[in-house]
Amino acid sequence: QTSLFHRNMTNIGIVHYFNAFLHAIARTILFLFQFKLVLPDETHFMAPANIVITFASILRSYQMMATVFLFSSFVTERTLATIYLYDYEKNKRFWISYLLIFLTFFLSLSLSIVRVFGGLN
Repeated sequence: QTSLFHRNMTNIGIVHYFNAFLHAIARTILFLFQFKLVLPDETHFMAPANIVITFASILRSYQMMATVFLFSSFVTERTLATIYLYDYEKNKRFWISYLLIFLTFFLSLSLSIVRVFGGLN
């Protein structure tokens, strides 16, 4: 009995699906600020409205970068499936998807924080 997609591929797909919800949340918050329904506090940097917009910006940037890294994770997972072609279905090797998901999360979050706070100027 063989499933249509390998468990490693579905793990990566589930993470990508979850990131779509993160994008919807961040985009909704940024929409409120862009159309001036909620205004940032220009006198105090640590005001709640400013923290929310900063968090939403990091979340949106994370989601965009995670999309790029997750698509490359699909390619990497399929490449490793080709390398381990003879026993990939028997030996599950879940570490592949977990490692790719961790690297995606770490790289996306790191780069989005750097991007939002202007570290790449």
